[in-house]
Amino acid sequence: MEELYFRKRECDHPTHCLNLVAACGKRVIVNGQNDPEHGVHVTPMDSTPEDPTAPGASEPPRQDGPKLVRSQGGGRVYTLNALREQIEAQFEEETAGRDDILAGAGDPAGRRALLSECANYVLAVESVFLSRADKVQLIDMAYGSLFGFGPLEPFLDDDALTEVTIDGPDNIHVRRGFGPMQRAPVYFDDPAHLRRTVSRALASVGVQLVDWNYFLEVGIEVHGRPARLGLIAPPISPHLQVEIRLHPRAPRTLEDLIQGRALSAPAARAISGHIAAGRGLLVIGDVGAGKTTLLNVLGPTFAALPGRVVAVQRAAELCLPDPVEARAAIPPADDDPGADFGAQIEAALADGCDWLILDEVRDDAAKAAWAALTAAPEGVRAACGRFAAARNPTACAAR
Repeated sequence: MEELYFRKRECDHPTHCLNLVAACGKRVIVNGQNDPEHGVHVTPMDSTPEDPTAPGASEPPRQDGPKLVRSQGGGRVYTLNALREQIEAQFEEETAGRDDILAGAGDPAGRRALLSECANYVLAVESVFLSRADKVQLIDMAYGSLFGFGPLEPFLDDDALTEVTIDGPDNIHVRRGFGPMQRAPVYFDDPAHLRRTVSRALASVGVQLVDWNYFLEVGIEVHGRPARLGLIAPPISPHLQVEIRLHPRAPRTLEDLIQGRALSAPAARAISGHIAAGRGLLVIGDVGAGKTTLLNVLGPTFAALPGRVVAVQRAAELCLPDPVEARAAIPPADDDPGADFGAQIEAALADGCDWLILDEVRDDAAKAAWAALTAAPEGVRAACGRFAAARNPTACAAR
C-alpha cells in the first residue's frame, strides 16, 4: 500500500480527489494527517463537494490533476506542492533566528542557493529523485511562495497581464490587455498563505497590513512593473479581496495610444494644447478605462509647464518625469496615523503650487479636491484624474 502526500487544496473537485486516490491505493495523507477511512471517502475540501454529474455543476478550476512523484524507497507518493511545503518548512527551521544566514542570502541568487540546499536535504530524506526541470520548478515554487507572489508568479512575467483579482485563496482571475477576466488555474494554500503574500508585497513599500485597517490602496512594483494594489479585508469582506493593476514597464506615449487606437490624433493634440494653454483638465471614465494611463502619458506635457507642478495620488501609480513632484496617501500603521488622500491635497495647496495633478479622486476627498478646483484664477490649475464616485461619474469645473 502506498501513502499519498498532497496539499489539501490540490483536490478542489471530486474527480481530482478520486484520481489521486486511484493513483496510489487506499491510504491518503492530507496535510500530514493520516485519514483512516478508505481512500474514496476522503474529501480534502473546505466544503461539501458538489456532484460533478449533477445538472449545472461547475467545472473544476484545474482540469489536470497535480503531478505525482514516487519515493525510490517505495510506499510514498508526493505531489510537487507537498514537497514544496516541506522545503519551505525546512528553510524556515534553518533560518529561524539566524540573521547571519539571511544576511548572506539577501539577494535572489543567495536565496535560491539556500533554498536549493534545503530542497536537496528534503529530497534526500524522502528518497525522491526529480529531473532537473522538475527540481527547478520545485525551487521556483518555493521561492515564489516565500519571497514573491506565490501561485501568481507564473503569470507575472507576462507583459500582456494587466489585472489580477483575488477573492479568497482559491478564486483568482487574470486579465490580459483589454480582454475579459479569466479564471486562473492556481490557488493559495489557505487564507494565511494569502495574507502572508499580501503582507510581504505591502512591506516592500513600507506598508503594514493591520487588522483594523480594512481598506488599502498602495503603489507597488511587481516584477519590474509599476502596479496598484488595492484590498478589502475582513470583517468588511468575508475574506481577503485583492486587486492588482499592472502598468507597462516603460511609460507609454501619446503616440502609443494613437497607434493602439485608444486615442485619436485630433484628441491627443487637443488635450496637449489645452494643458499647454494653461487650462485645467478633468478625466472621467469607468474602472479600467485608462484614466491613470492618460495622466501618465501626459507626463512630458506636465513637466514642460511653468511653475511648480505637484502630483497627489491615492496610490503611487503615476510615473511622471522631473520636475513634477510626487505625493501619495500614506496608509496608517500601528505607530503612525498616516496621511489620507485629502490631507495630502491640502498639504500640497498649503505648500504652494501652480499645477496640481490629482489621481483617483472620490467622495472622501471631495472637500479637498473642490478647494483645489475652485482656487482663484491666479491660483492653482488642476489636472484631475479619476474624479468619479464608485459608479456614477461626478462632473466638476477645473480652472
